[in-house]
Amino acid sequence: MKKNSKKFKDIIKWLNELNDDNREYVLECLAYDRIFELENEELENTKSLINYSMDLFIENEDIDKIKEKLILSGLEESVSIQILDYIEYTGTLINDSKFVQKSEIKQLESIIDFIINKLFLYEEYNLYPFKRFAKMHNFDNTNDAKTIYRFLHQHISYVVSRELSPNTLYKILTKSYDIPNELSELIIKKIKENQDEMEKAYVILKTKEIYSKLEEDDSEEPDSVNK
Repeated sequence: MKKNSKKFKDIIKWLNELNDDNREYVLECLAYDRIFELENEELENTKSLINYSMDLFIENEDIDKIKEKLILSGLEESVSIQILDYIEYTGTLINDSKFVQKSEIKQLESIIDFIINKLFLYEEYNLYPFKRFAKMHNFDNTNDAKTIYRFLHQHISYVVSRELSPNTLYKILTKSYDIPNELSELIIKKIKENQDEMEKAYVILKTKEIYSKLEEDDSEEPDSVNK
């Protein structure tokens, strides 16, 4: 990792030499998981900081040793902690996104259709064990199937629950996770085509959950005592 280590030190030097406003903005985007708001050099260098740190995690190094390496490379301790917090928060998603990056467009379209129809529009997912799901979508093993399923389901959920707009999700897919434009456009297209119906189904589901909770609370109340 010597070559990467040299590049990493160069990026740290770049970060340390940014003017206060730009540096604060980069670190704020890192702290609040808004990497997708960065542009050009800021985006590429910040992602390189994250990827290098991710490589250390993949090598199964102790968290304190990783922090020590980051500090010895020139990062301030507070920034090192920020990067490690970011990786702990998004690490699984970053790894999951690599499977989406490699997907063929027809396979990805088939998976998205399944998730939308069997999870969001109708609750039929229990009828499809993961072995069957993997076979339906031409996966060699269930782990790969679960990985893509998990990533897509989580990010479609963000739009259905109005946590993200489709346009913001597109930026996250392409800029935070490096998912190719063609695949990202397909994901957004499928969401937009079904957004109204998915949101209606989401409201119905949440309403059912509220009624269920109210009934549960009522059943737990003690009987009134007549005096």
